[in-house]
Amino acid sequence: MYAPDILDIGRRMLAAARENLEWNLEQLRDARPGEPLPYDPRLGVTREEYGRFRDAKP
Repeated sequence: MYAPDILDIGRRMLAAARENLEWNLEQLRDARPGEPLPYDPRLGVTREEYGRFRDAKP
């Protein structure tokens, strides 16, 4: 199970993805397989939060 703060970051990123759907789909199409998406403020979280989310382990 992930820590509550990581789950909160994930929920905010999901909400941001829905709000910026076209941009998000474009980022996913252009992503390299197996590589994380680069940070962007449109992800709905800070750079630090994104790093914590990306590196989180259950």
